[in-house]
Amino acid sequence: MGGYQPFHSTNDDEIKNLIVEGDFEFDDKYWSHISDAAKDYIESLLIVDPEDRVDAEDLISHSWYSEDLLSIIPSDSSNEKKPVFFMIGSQRSGSNWLRTMLDQREDLVGPHPPHVMREFMPLISKFGDLSQEDNFKILVDHVCTFVERNQVPWNDKYGLPIIFSRKTVYDQAKESCERIKLQEEGDLDNELYLLSIFDALMDFFADANGKELWMCKSMGMSAYHTSLLKFYGEKRLRYIYLVRDPRDVAMSFMNTPVGDKHYYAIVKKWAKLQKQAIAILEDTPELIFNIKYEELLENKEDAISCIYDFIGDRRFGGVKRQASVISIAPVAASVNQAKLGSESFKAHTLSQQFKNLVRGNSFVKEQMAKWKHPETGLKKDALMIIESLAYAAMKYFGYEAAYVEAPCDVLQFTEAQLEQFDTLNKEGIEEMYEKLKQENIADFNRRVHQAEILSKDVKRVSKRWSIDDAFRAAKKMDTILQKLDESELVEEYTEEGILEGFGTFVKAAPARKSSLQSESVDESDHSMNINQSIRKQINLRASLISSSLGQSYVPRIWSGTSVEKVPGCAFTRSLGDTVAHEIGVSEKPEFKQLAVQDGDVIIIASDGVTEYLDTEEIVEMVNEIDDPAEAARILVKSSAALWAAENDYCDDITAVVIFISGDKVATSGVVERQTEVDHEAKQVSPMVSKSRASKFVRFFQRKKKKQSKKN
Repeated sequence: MGGYQPFHSTNDDEIKNLIVEGDFEFDDKYWSHISDAAKDYIESLLIVDPEDRVDAEDLISHSWYSEDLLSIIPSDSSNEKKPVFFMIGSQRSGSNWLRTMLDQREDLVGPHPPHVMREFMPLISKFGDLSQEDNFKILVDHVCTFVERNQVPWNDKYGLPIIFSRKTVYDQAKESCERIKLQEEGDLDNELYLLSIFDALMDFFADANGKELWMCKSMGMSAYHTSLLKFYGEKRLRYIYLVRDPRDVAMSFMNTPVGDKHYYAIVKKWAKLQKQAIAILEDTPELIFNIKYEELLENKEDAISCIYDFIGDRRFGGVKRQASVISIAPVAASVNQAKLGSESFKAHTLSQQFKNLVRGNSFVKEQMAKWKHPETGLKKDALMIIESLAYAAMKYFGYEAAYVEAPCDVLQFTEAQLEQFDTLNKEGIEEMYEKLKQENIADFNRRVHQAEILSKDVKRVSKRWSIDDAFRAAKKMDTILQKLDESELVEEYTEEGILEGFGTFVKAAPARKSSLQSESVDESDHSMNINQSIRKQINLRASLISSSLGQSYVPRIWSGTSVEKVPGCAFTRSLGDTVAHEIGVSEKPEFKQLAVQDGDVIIIASDGVTEYLDTEEIVEMVNEIDDPAEAARILVKSSAALWAAENDYCDDITAVVIFISGDKVATSGVVERQTEVDHEAKQVSPMVSKSRASKFVRFFQRKKKKQSKKN
């Protein structure tokens, strides 16, 4: 609590005497904000005589432990203050379109929903008492497997399918449950147990994609509003309520391979979902942003801009906060790029129901009031059913009725009619699946494969609990980096003449340097944090940091004249950057002349390498290795591993290692004779030898110890 040892002195003998005598003080400088109960708790632990010292039972009953502990646990949210977003309303309301547009935002991710709560709540009783660890772990495994088989796969930022760490999900879900138990002062119902798993999965997905926020597009989550409030509290819980004319919703369902296939069943569910959402809108309007699909069609940029305001300031992941360059895309870019985004492309290739996600303005023009179309629109019988069931919600949102204009016009359905509607709906669903099997058997099989999990016996359905999470992460990173190690990359660049072109430029460089460099080497750092003199020269048209980046760790240069916030660089020199040059950043390179001799080592590295490795560590690592190519490879892998351990993103990592030996210069994979390039790429094994690997491990052990001491 105080941040230092209770017994402290510069003399070891004096420290021993203080311990034996139990002589310590609560210095007001460090303890004035700590409660008396907490101090008493500590004193009881530091009584010298073990006979008088408190035992575990006494500690548990101490007032600070039994009473004050509850007061420091947030009553309406978890320790994480980031908001969570749920899109509610009804499917076939443009929700996937909106999802893919919001997914373009730098800090928010919105996966295709597997509808965890909807699918598992009806089956939850078969898992037994979820307060029992084994039962809860089985449920975690079933839900993880179900989501891994989602119709539209969940991928990470590398585009690879996500495999959930069962242990990570279980640990977070269990922690959430314990937190809520303290708040509720009692046992949890099954909804909250399942919700804790869902929350852990969403956090896992956001983390795997380097995003700070997530949005769930399971439109029926309004049914679980009471549990969501308990779990997230009013400070975190937020809704985006998307509503569409029920007549167009019904038509969309009828023409798409998803959901019910009779107007009565479709609109009855629609009306129920609107009733739930409207209740939230009226009871807690501060938690919800309501927008009509028709408003989105009329001016999507304005609509998305309003939703962005509701979501709040951009929040960047660890690396993006620290990265050398950040570019904040304007709303128009996010909106227009959505059709080219990974979520849109992935979904539209898998199912016909997502075909519109990659279309442009032609799609928008076709969506407004489709039910009115004279040839393909709805007939009177269908409109009477729809408007009768949706009468209250249509009136609430101002949708003008075609036939049911007053309560007296609402149809009353007989039992026979309801039975007929139900039969027609079931037949329509069967027909839909038969048609799907004929037209897209892969889509059909994916749905069946996922649904199989719901009928599985109550036992673990995967063996992934036994996989060591760190090992999997290391192997995954190694696999990615291996692709960068292939020698043909070097050959490819050599063939393109890039190296020759660079050599020509270097030979001509001394003649060009006069206007750029004085006789003495310029050792100035071009960091915005350090270089105050250059910072003052930045053109007044730039603002060093925008208010919307309050979480940024470093000052940044932004253009004050562009609609798009660029360049977002955290330095005062940016080679060839004409945009940054316009606002005062130097676009010209800085040249240094250094004399080299036999035995020298030259290491050139991007700031992605130096973020977590200091100069001494880099030199130490390279000096242990005899081959420059292997040294560069390990340098890159070391940096990537450190980024992965500390952050949710990875900055650019580039390293060049050059060994000077006689009249030859050995570089990373290429032998270079002074200014002439030898086109024969040096063959280097992509795998690190066991002896090198052991040095690699020892290095990280030392790095970890240094970091621990620093912390």
